[in-house]
Amino acid sequence: MNTPMNLFSSLSVSAIVGVIIGLSFPMTAHAYIDAGSGSYIIQIIVATFLGGLFAIKIFWKKIILFAKNLFSKGDKHDTTK
Repeated sequence: MNTPMNLFSSLSVSAIVGVIIGLSFPMTAHAYIDAGSGSYIIQIIVATFLGGLFAIKIFWKKIILFAKNLFSKGDKHDTTK
């Protein structure tokens, strides 16, 4: 059951999210994208890709162990290795 305080909080959160979304997508933009913006976007994409590969490298044993446990048929794998 919604109490008046919970209803007020949910309406406040909805209003804030609505305002943020409304301000994030204006109908017209009086701006330009300079030459540096393209290289910055490429830099972000490459850094995200390499960061993901690094995270996979760090957690590779845990990922393999999780996959083995996920697809095993009731066999218990030794998690101390």
